[in-house]
Amino acid sequence: MYLQKQQIDTYNESGFLLVNNLFSDNWIKEITHKLSSMSWEDKPGTVLESDRKTIRGIHEDPTKAGLLEKISKHSCIVNPAMQLLGSPVYIHQLKINFKASFSGDFWPWHQDYIYWKREDGMPTARAINIVIFLEEVNEFNGPLYLIPGSHKQGIISSLSHTETDSADPEAPEWISSFKSDLKYTTPEETVSKLVAKFGIEAPKGQRGSVLFFHPNCVHASANNISPFPRKIAIITYNSVENIPIALENKRPDFLVGRDYINTIAQKTKPLKNLPTVVALEWTEPLMGGGNWIPELLEIAGGKPILGVKGEHSPYLSWDSLAEADPDVIIIMPCGFDLERTKKESRILMQHSHWSNLKAVKNGEVFLVDGNAYFNRLGPRLVDSAEILAEILHPQLFNFGYRGKSWQPFF
Repeated sequence: MYLQKQQIDTYNESGFLLVNNLFSDNWIKEITHKLSSMSWEDKPGTVLESDRKTIRGIHEDPTKAGLLEKISKHSCIVNPAMQLLGSPVYIHQLKINFKASFSGDFWPWHQDYIYWKREDGMPTARAINIVIFLEEVNEFNGPLYLIPGSHKQGIISSLSHTETDSADPEAPEWISSFKSDLKYTTPEETVSKLVAKFGIEAPKGQRGSVLFFHPNCVHASANNISPFPRKIAIITYNSVENIPIALENKRPDFLVGRDYINTIAQKTKPLKNLPTVVALEWTEPLMGGGNWIPELLEIAGGKPILGVKGEHSPYLSWDSLAEADPDVIIIMPCGFDLERTKKESRILMQHSHWSNLKAVKNGEVFLVDGNAYFNRLGPRLVDSAEILAEILHPQLFNFGYRGKSWQPFF
């Protein structure tokens, strides 16, 4: 499905768009059946109401199979997301919010993007929330209240309290983004002015209806004191051109999708005239990068040479390196951090071939923290691909690793 021009105009003007009955009952029943047949209380990413027994929300790691895996890839929502963001997308967050009958608590006025900017390092608000009604949303069971046009005001929410203010000192830091006493909220005075100017709307519909809304759109919802429960799935898509810059304290994977390897590959695939790259896993004697390194270089938009994907790292002669004369050299000695790599790499400058290499002449030699990111398989290979993409195509990628995990040789 693709949105019509009038629908796109409505979204751009109001900051949200409701499409009724987009998904059939079969799609919704598949999710709700699994939801009701599983226990969620003790799972990571589960948020409880203040009574500590009623579920307020659950979160899923977008890189793993889960309740929302299938529907989150459906063209009926992915295509509109790409239309509205103007690029391919990846999933930043997957969650299901509950409003239990009689006890579902309120959500104060807030914007979503401020969380992703401050907590995840997302550069701009070039993202979108897609809300799937898993149950009927009506005027009684706590529908979302949205202020049309408020997304054009930029970030107007602010820090309302810190983790140290929490009533539960044992609660994880991330929980303050999902309780009724939210970490970042929109001041009441600001809300009053916005509502006086733009009004309030509360989109309602049958289950299977879908609400698209901008992450800077100011929104809230009231307590559910009705006998009608309300569940909504919220899928947040981010543009592949808006990848977050790495922060020191990353939120858990069940809160933030980091499927950046596929995202990086999507951005580098159309590139022409890719640079030839030699990865050096040892400096004396010379060893090239084998095993998974060539594949990471390809994903990051490089053309690996003197190393074969899936094969052991080869010993190299200086003559073979001079003959290959790569565009880029990346030095990643096994077991060395960045500081040790800097010291041990000086030996390369003593060889007669070194100063004649194209990469050396052009200042395209780089040092990386091989011990932390490149010398063993594991979850950090996602970071490895990000580092290589930053090095090879700085005009396209900025994950914030420069100076921390890699640096120019010179």
